[in-house]
Parts: sequence; structure tokens; C-alpha cells
Amino acid sequence: MSYVQLHTHMVFRTLHSQDLLTKQPMCALTGYVRGVCKNLGIHLYAIGGIPDHIHLLLDIPPALSISEATQKLKSNSSRLMNKNQVTRIRFQWQAGYGAFSVSPTHIDAVRGYIAHQEEHHKNQSPKEEFRKLLERYGLGHTAIDVFFNDRD
Repeated sequence: MSYVQLHTHMVFRTLHSQDLLTKQPMCALTGYVRGVCKNLGIHLYAIGGIPDHIHLLLDIPPALSISEATQKLKSNSSRLMNKNQVTRIRFQWQAGYGAFSVSPTHIDAVRGYIAHQEEHHKNQSPKEEFRKLLERYGLGHTAIDVFFNDRD
């Protein structure tokens, strides 16, 4: 038997940072992501965001790689958003994502951080937020340009 506990803080944004996730679309997206997580055996601790990106805190089962789980979350949620015509234009996620490990002792702090995204972004742009996440996890600044490029 294998025992795995890998808490992951995941971030992905809409294609070209379009502000598509207003209140009603965000509500629909949250429901779709919860369903996809349940079907994949992913434990979703928190989901939240602002109109151009979302944050998730989750445990991915050992049978799924982070990239596979991300691909399934993004493809299934965008398919459902488009099938149900939730946004005014075709909904798409950017190609990239951020995924960061979270210590079990920091679960509550990350949950709070995700729950207060709207308030948090009154004083900080999404790009600055992601830059700070990269710095916290010791990743290079060139990653910020890849994450925010407009060639997605």
C-alpha cells in the first residue's frame, strides 16, 4: 500500500488574462471544477479567484501526475463552460499554470489566501501576485514572462 500526501496550490489564468470569470461564470466554474475533482479522486480544499484567474488548493492522488491533473481540470472545466455558454465569448485557459507544494501546517493560511482573492487584488495585480509566489518558491523571474505571455 502507498501513502501520499501532496498538498498543491495551483494557479491558472484565462487566455490572454481576459476578465471572463465574473460572479455568475465563477460560480458555474466552481461547480464544474468540484465535479471534475470528485470524478478524478482529487480532494479540493479551496477554490477562488478573480475574473482573470483561479487558485485551487488540492490533494492529487498518486495515480495522477500534476500535469495530467491540471490538463484534466482545465480541459473539462473549459469544455463545460463552453457547452453551457457561461461566458460571452469562447472560454479558454492559458497553456501554462503554476503549481506549488504546501506544507500541511500551512493549509489554513492558503485556504484563507484563496478565499480572499478579491480583497487581495485591490492592492496587487495578478502579475505581481504570481511574481511573489515564484519568489517564495525560489523560481526564476523568467517564469513570470512565460506565464503572462500573450502568445497562448
